[in-house]
Amino acid sequence: MIYRLLISLSLLACAFSANAQTIYDVNFGTLSFLAANMIFKTGTNGSTAGAKTLYTNVITIGGQPIDCIVTTVSITSGTFTLPTSSTAGTYPFDYSSATGTGMSSNDNRYFSPTFDFNTGGGSCSFSFQFILGSSYNNTTNTGTNVVLKNVQINSLDIDGNGTAGNRQYNEFGGFYCSSLKTTSSNITVSYNSLNGLTKYSSISDVNTTDVTDPANRVSVLYDYISSFNITLGSSGSGASYFFLDFSNTAWSSPATQTCNPSLDLNTSTAGLNNSSATCGTIVNMDYGITNYSNSSGSVDEVVLTFTTSLIKDGNYEMLIPSGSSGGLSDTIGLAFSTSSNENFTLGGLIYQAQKSVSSGVSTIKFIKNGGGTLTTAQTETLLDALQFRNTSSSITSGVRIFDVKARELSFFSPTATYDVTVDCTVLPIIMHNFEGYSHMGEILLNWTTSFEG
Repeated sequence: MIYRLLISLSLLACAFSANAQTIYDVNFGTLSFLAANMIFKTGTNGSTAGAKTLYTNVITIGGQPIDCIVTTVSITSGTFTLPTSSTAGTYPFDYSSATGTGMSSNDNRYFSPTFDFNTGGGSCSFSFQFILGSSYNNTTNTGTNVVLKNVQINSLDIDGNGTAGNRQYNEFGGFYCSSLKTTSSNITVSYNSLNGLTKYSSISDVNTTDVTDPANRVSVLYDYISSFNITLGSSGSGASYFFLDFSNTAWSSPATQTCNPSLDLNTSTAGLNNSSATCGTIVNMDYGITNYSNSSGSVDEVVLTFTTSLIKDGNYEMLIPSGSSGGLSDTIGLAFSTSSNENFTLGGLIYQAQKSVSSGVSTIKFIKNGGGTLTTAQTETLLDALQFRNTSSSITSGVRIFDVKARELSFFSPTATYDVTVDCTVLPIIMHNFEGYSHMGEILLNWTTSFEG
């Protein structure tokens, strides 16, 4: 028997597509940012805001070289400056010599930017994007992005420079575990509410010459990482040197590990992310039973962010807290342009959605109304309840992408991404046969039709 079907081909492709970014298991091996493999692509020797620097073959996995694009995102109140007594032919963007005034034990494979900050201190932000080897495009200054699995990053020499008030710090996030020296660590941990990052700061003004001293080291572990962003700075003026070691280098003295909460929006697939496709129907943001784990039981907030311009159909695009006591009246429109709060009740608990927009990014923070923290179970209830829907009578096709993470004290869970393809384009088909099967890690589709038009 032949059936006439109306099929949205774009939704069909989305439903059966595999992860577009290939995953490579580093297995906590070494990534090398060698001077010989450093190519300044844009800007001035990596030292100006927006400059892009390519490192070729930072690691080879299964015969596949991996490259990395390092972007100097911004620099505030300071300049890239070589150490005094520096080796000829080196660059402050990534100082490759083992020694210089005030430092020793640097390794060429470290990423080692050196600065001189102004009075009151300053900072510099970097972005690391991992790409397939030889895929860099000199026109677009991009490459074929990849995901690296099981990566360890050690930030070394978070100390002072001998001047009162000069204390270095790092700000970054997305890791699942971190380690500090068990006793006599010179590093304190806090949460920066302005940028949502975990901050590791020196508690000492003293400069330690040996950059590998464990008292000034923090190690972090990543399950999956495609890009890595970090801000390096100092609270005071003068020379500040930083050293990032991408390896599983052992600790020379005992260290204590702290693991973050874990958020996985789809527990049936590798990675942390989830995808849906819709033409006006309600779709769930997460899939699976236990999406939130490794929790202390005291969750400060769940944070959802998205690029404001991705919302094409105004407040017809919405989040629905399924099961809330207010029903559809509790829907949260996604086209907000000012800060405001909305409350809804799930399972007898009142949640508050705090909405804000800044620099083209929309944020919704879900907290316990009236203060206090959420339990692990209440956090899971919230995640399971969140649904997306577009009720416009003339839906604008496209992909909406939401980043989701949860915070407990100074530590965020690794960011999970939910993307939903919105498309109502249909194609009438008389379909005779349709098959789908897995082959060599990919989903293959076969079908036959007698009419397409």
